Amino acid sequence: LTPTLATIGSLAYFFLHYAVMVAYVSQGGHNLGCALTDLGLLSSVPPGAEQVLFVAIVGSFVYAAKPAVVESTNNVLVVAVIATFLGIIGYGATSPDLDLGALVAMENQHPDLVLDCFPICFLSLVYHNIVPTVVTQLEGDRTKITKSILTGTLIPLVMLLGWNAVLLGNIINNPDAMISSVVDPITLLQQEGIGGEHLGQLVAVFSELAVTTSMIGFI
Repeated sequence: LTPTLATIGSLAYFFLHYAVMVAYVSQGGHNLGCALTDLGLLSSVPPGAEQVLFVAIVGSFVYAAKPAVVESTNNVLVVAVIATFLGIIGYGATSPDLDLGALVAMENQHPDLVLDCFPICFLSLVYHNIVPTVVTQLEGDRTKITKSILTGTLIPLVMLLGWNAVLLGNIINNPDAMISSVVDPITLLQQEGIGGEHLGQLVAVFSELAVTTSMIGFI
């Protein structure tokens, strides 16, 4: 790359990472605030205080702990993420509010919105970080690189489909969800008690763990 293109690429990469970090902090703080409120430890705080607390906790840990401790802790949290995810799928799939028929009904399909989700899909799969690493580790072997990326993408895709089926299947056509002003399915499950009390709790724990592990890995 020329110096100009290298500068443009660096700035774009910095902006992308900054935007992802903002998303982690926003959601992580929101989840932490909801958890503290449910436990009766938090009643009313200024806007943004939950995010400051979340950053203070995660940032202090990463700064103060030894790299080996951070890695071990993150590995434990990843196991907890997998466990809560399986709990969500298992519990949500048996919920009386689950309506898979409505989920796949043609009137609820919106193919016109598919293109809008592409940037989020590529960003969430962190190709911008993974592809250079995979190419380096596999020493430029195109066959191995292709197989690795396709296989690695398939696993989160299956998890995403399961996640969407359980979450959306529990709120779609649900009377409480229909009259609610909340549009975020995760918030609906947490606040409205749709899908049963435990499903909302599992979703909240999973969301916080996923954001925390992602942020630690990102740092």
